Amino acid sequence: MRQLLFRRLRRSLWRTKLSVGMVLFLIILATWLSVTMAEHTRNADLAYDDFYHETNLGDLFSDTQGSFHHRQVFEDACFNLSSSAAAEGMPIQSCEARLSMSGFFYNDDDERWVQAKFHGIDAGKIDSLYYLEGNWPEVGDEVVLDDHIASELGLETGDIVQVMVGEGAVNLTISGIAVNAEHLFYVPEGSLFSRPGDYAVMYLPSTILTTIAGIDAEQRNRLLIDLQGDPDYDLQDTSIDEGKALTPLKAELLAHLGAGGIESVQVTDRGGFYSVELLRQDLEGTKKTLPTITIVLAAVSGLVIAISLERLIRTQSREIAVLRTLGVPRGPIMSDYMMVPLLLGVTGASLGLLLGISPIGSSGMTEWYFAFFGMPVVKTNHYPDLLAIIWVSVLAIVLVFGIRPAYKASRLMPLEVMRQQSGKRPAKWLTRLSSRLPPIFGLGVRSTFRKPGRLAVTILALGLALVIIGGSMLLMSSMDKTFRTGTKEQNNWDTEVSFLPWHHSDMEDWLLGKKVDDHEFAIRSFANASGDERPFLVMGLESPSTSTDSMHRIDLREGRLPQAGKQVPEAVIDEGMAINLDWEVGEQHTLVFGTTTMQVEITGITMDMLRTLSMHASDLSEHSGLTPNLLWIQHDEEVIDDEIRSKSWSMMTDEELISGYEELLETQSNAMLVMLFVGGAIAVAILLNTLLINLSERDTELATLRILGASRGMVAKLLTTEAVIIGLIGGCIGAFFSYLLAQVMAAQFST
Repeated sequence: MRQLLFRRLRRSLWRTKLSVGMVLFLIILATWLSVTMAEHTRNADLAYDDFYHETNLGDLFSDTQGSFHHRQVFEDACFNLSSSAAAEGMPIQSCEARLSMSGFFYNDDDERWVQAKFHGIDAGKIDSLYYLEGNWPEVGDEVVLDDHIASELGLETGDIVQVMVGEGAVNLTISGIAVNAEHLFYVPEGSLFSRPGDYAVMYLPSTILTTIAGIDAEQRNRLLIDLQGDPDYDLQDTSIDEGKALTPLKAELLAHLGAGGIESVQVTDRGGFYSVELLRQDLEGTKKTLPTITIVLAAVSGLVIAISLERLIRTQSREIAVLRTLGVPRGPIMSDYMMVPLLLGVTGASLGLLLGISPIGSSGMTEWYFAFFGMPVVKTNHYPDLLAIIWVSVLAIVLVFGIRPAYKASRLMPLEVMRQQSGKRPAKWLTRLSSRLPPIFGLGVRSTFRKPGRLAVTILALGLALVIIGGSMLLMSSMDKTFRTGTKEQNNWDTEVSFLPWHHSDMEDWLLGKKVDDHEFAIRSFANASGDERPFLVMGLESPSTSTDSMHRIDLREGRLPQAGKQVPEAVIDEGMAINLDWEVGEQHTLVFGTTTMQVEITGITMDMLRTLSMHASDLSEHSGLTPNLLWIQHDEEVIDDEIRSKSWSMMTDEELISGYEELLETQSNAMLVMLFVGGAIAVAILLNTLLINLSERDTELATLRILGASRGMVAKLLTTEAVIIGLIGGCIGAFFSYLLAQVMAAQFST
């Protein structure tokens, strides 16, 4: 008899092969996506490590933020630090003073000047270049171009480019194309967005850069230090100092630089290295959201299996009742029905695993991910431990959801089967509701609610599927709102000009002869809190305002705006700083600008894209010694010329800022489309599976309706009514949990 039951079970599965196929598809999809994402995150970790090792990324960095000093000062500071580094068990491997300058690059495709960054390198042993073609400049008019801009504009070695850094424009020949760890996240410093073709990075000997820029050949503004080993560094999104071993070395290096006459300097480890930290944050967000997505996918697959298995048991209830009457124990019956989820789970998980390690799995995901950053992937791997964990996890979830239907099958008794087949009267509320509707719709409502248990499971599965769609859409919507608020709605300037402090008078002279609607000078710098080495942006504004007409509108969320001239200068901070530093309105704290400190009182909390402290420029200048280095201009016509470019450090228009944001959002949207496809495919599979089950269960009823004169259209309306009800209820549940999922995902990505 058990053999007969098992044979009937196989036949039933074959008759419902489309429904079985839907279940198998969901399991394959869940496993494939889980393997792809899990292996990608581990490969990404190793890809960064491999690239950093290949280019010998430094451990300590100092930056004087535009001001230049003699190279000997940096070399002396490094020499004085060497004994302390050796005592800490991290001897200095090498030390390099470098020159970093901003300028302009002529984009021949668009026929306009765009922002550029020039790195003057001497030895090049630390933070070296990863060449894709060509070599280091051998003559004075050559330059190595970053691959990001080269690929965008189709430039190759041997091509001539026009650049401007200092007084005039010069032509340089491309000797090589390379990638550098500092510019994997390819945006201007202090920005989150850059439209392709709007930013260029170049590398050349320091002596050539000083000649082009018209400054002394021994001038430098950066120091890179490579320590022995791979010391931990301080992460920017935690209040814990993970790089405690480096803390005393950073403090001592800062003191040595200050003793050499360099007061405005920022000393950081890899955690303060802009590109490194942004890439780490992006990868961390993916890691944190992966378990949620995996659980949702596996749960949906399990729920659909439970529905399908419950339907299968109903079709074989008579055989089960006969077996129980003949004395077959419950255990064998339950084990036979557990073979269905076991078979589907093993097959689906195995096929999904094979897809995950195929070219369209984790390897393809890793290559696509790093193609966005323009970073070559040295090597990708597959990890047996991850594959085994995911395979077992998916199979376990599938089996767990199959236990209840199998258990119910083993408990069926002949009288219970007869009672189920005889039917039962619908609930009174359902009768009253359906009686007020047209006949076809009334039948559809009754049919939908005739098995409330199955209906609840179906709606739950559909709701979970819609969570993936809705959560992704809500996250994109919140990103869009946040970015627009932090860019367009807070800025009313047409052009932002950054310049070195000693060019302030030149900027004022230039403004006298130009037709501009309005302008404002500001101070922009970086600082850190006393006792905390995480840097944040400091903005000195002429008159901080919440007005939409101001050049830079402060989005005040709590407290009040700062007032000028107070004994203790007042400032407002953004929400991220308030959370990360645990600062509150009314408190006083100490800011550190290199070797200079100042006390401020917090008067309000704002919303900004980056960690930002804003105050009056007059207070900032008086207490820190900083002077204006930023100019915002409103103008109707093109007034930007070579004169202001030659005196500026960098330049950006509001159109470039918005275009860069839209480009980033479009790229993120492409990634989200994958999740929309996955969620949509699951939702369709669930509804189709439900429709197939309903048709198989009610074939006699539908045939009777056709004999009694019901048209195909009426039958279609009946089935559509069920789908609409399930869709509406499942949609409401999905919308609610989508909101919760979006909050979780946003919290994971937000830093």
